[in-house]
Amino acid sequence: MSDRTALGPAVLHLGVEDLTRADQLYHEALGASRLPVEDPAAGAWLLPPGLVVSARTDRARGTDHLEVAVADLDAVATVAAELGLDTETRDQRLWIEDPAVGGGQLALTSPTTRAAPADGRQPGAMGLQGTDHVCLAVEDLPRAVDLLRAAGGTPVLAGDGTVGARAVLLRFDRTKIELLSPIADGPIRRFVERRGGSGIHHLTLFVADVRAAAAGLDAYGLPWVDLDDRTRASWHELYLRPRGTDGLLIQLARTDQDHRTPLTAAQLDDALAGRYDVTSYTMQPIGEDRG
Repeated sequence: MSDRTALGPAVLHLGVEDLTRADQLYHEALGASRLPVEDPAAGAWLLPPGLVVSARTDRARGTDHLEVAVADLDAVATVAAELGLDTETRDQRLWIEDPAVGGGQLALTSPTTRAAPADGRQPGAMGLQGTDHVCLAVEDLPRAVDLLRAAGGTPVLAGDGTVGARAVLLRFDRTKIELLSPIADGPIRRFVERRGGSGIHHLTLFVADVRAAAAGLDAYGLPWVDLDDRTRASWHELYLRPRGTDGLLIQLARTDQDHRTPLTAAQLDDALAGRYDVTSYTMQPIGEDRG
């Protein structure tokens, strides 16, 4: 068996204060596999099915950037130029610096292999089922969608949600990326205004039971907040407070929806024009009963 494996398209890079505490969160509480890292200032974990969380103590605390592997980096660079996006090439990565799309927190790179997990997953205290998506808050949703489609993403859900934002969820090989763009006052607009542009907003993980996950968080002394709208039968959630996760907002959710079917061009166009609602994590044309 090879000691290296392709782990999917995305790596979430973070700055943390304490690697032991980070390992307690990702490996012990969530049950992620540890990845071998030789640098004493770094740690890495694989959240199934294919999101790597990479943390360093010599970075500023919080989210640093999301790295997405693309099949043809030159072709994506051409699309980025055609979209008029501000980019910079360094460290063999194409950095999306444009404040309306990447805000310097999105880096595109060529596919690579990474070291296989040093140990397997353990059950974890939160009943983790897997990673659903990393969310980017963006100011220019159409251009962000065009860029990520060129990078290999397939739109599978889109519409207006409950936080004053329009959403597009794109599926990659082993994970998804959600784009949220403010259309009214709310947390996404405030986030973008506070940052002065686009950036990483949250990480969403699926669990078998949100209430049981809350008990697991309590066992590890991890603060959380319940923002669940219990009128939505198809979606339940809670959030780990960023003060307990080195500044990363983590959403734990349970849903019976599994979005894999690509949207048609007409569906995507209608969603970008505000004609769909995704409050219940399913697409419903605006004006119909939202359930």
